[in-house]
Amino acid sequence: MTVLSALALLLASYLPTVLGGRTCSITHNEKCNLNKFPVGKSVMISPGGATTCLKGDPYSFQVIRGTDPTKLVFQFQGGGACWDSATIAAGACWPTASPEPMVGILDRKSPTNKFKDYNVILVTYCTGDLHVGNFQWNYWDLDVLGDATANQRGAVNFRAVFAYLQSQQRAGTISTKLNSLFLSGSSAGSLGVQFYSGFLLSKLSATKVSVVADSFAGVGFATGTLPGLLKNYGVCGLLPTLNQIAAKTLVAPCRAGNLVFNDIVMSNMRAYPKVPFCFIQSMHDEVQMAFFDGENLLDGSFSSISGPNTFFSLTLTLFQQKYNTLPNFVVYFIDDDTHQYLTQSWYDKASILGSNGPPQRPMLYDWVNRLPLNVGANITTVNAPAPLAGKVFLQTSRA
Repeated sequence: MTVLSALALLLASYLPTVLGGRTCSITHNEKCNLNKFPVGKSVMISPGGATTCLKGDPYSFQVIRGTDPTKLVFQFQGGGACWDSATIAAGACWPTASPEPMVGILDRKSPTNKFKDYNVILVTYCTGDLHVGNFQWNYWDLDVLGDATANQRGAVNFRAVFAYLQSQQRAGTISTKLNSLFLSGSSAGSLGVQFYSGFLLSKLSATKVSVVADSFAGVGFATGTLPGLLKNYGVCGLLPTLNQIAAKTLVAPCRAGNLVFNDIVMSNMRAYPKVPFCFIQSMHDEVQMAFFDGENLLDGSFSSISGPNTFFSLTLTLFQQKYNTLPNFVVYFIDDDTHQYLTQSWYDKASILGSNGPPQRPMLYDWVNRLPLNVGANITTVNAPAPLAGKVFLQTSRA
């Protein structure tokens, strides 16, 4: 089995499930306001305009109406990544917009889920570009045996979702002064929330805020094809919108094709030192390893991190040398090979020992339920070796 085939099979276990249900299309006369939908039910909203999926299918995003207008989960969906004809042909990214099942932090009935009364806006993912692209290119389509257009417009789709959030704040269905804001993302969506966190924190007012990156730390992103891809995707033009540090220091390396994704994340963390950036990370994540190996294979390198300990070692190095140098980084390590937790059925069973028990405190949901933090509360790195062990973030006033 090739690396790309293995990657496609692994991703198939974690891609969104196509579900039936409620839909709404935004038009001149229809705003799809949250308050017209039943509480606790998933609705797919089509924003139209320039939004699109990878192969030209229409884009839609997911919302769930909560009971408290001052509480919001803003989640970025996962779904692989594609960057050439081979990855598209291998099915390494999800090409249509589909809702997440109502499990994990989306479960409205679970007694362990703190977020069941929150409004949810979920940026679905169907562009294979880590949510950051504004780019079109031609690829060889095996279905038609000819050229087709890849629409990697993740940044356009994100802006449409954010515009909807703003419309709901103007309408009063979501508060303009939130009490609790939970910014999160899983798999490729983990990279999405890491990238857009600075922008969202600059635009949304909230008393309590946290950023949670689930199952994609970005090991290996300093080399290979990704720095050049970020330039192609159009990221250079987005950097000034993220934070002042990115605007001043990252645009030049981006234009040169040398931008390191991890430095974008650190610029957001430095710009908002009183916001905890919390990572959920499997020690032997199969999908992250397959992604790294596949990218390096197509880049002409045959390096691999799929050994039992290599991936964890590289992850520790990244965290120790970069993120842990900042006060607002913490991580929950899970001794497992599972990929994604927040929007999966095993979320409330996961602990440091794995995705399906045995129970071990703090359970993952115990740790996540601490967020966002009240002033004076703290959150601690869990299940990490020194020097990461015992790292504590204490929430002070953001005023």
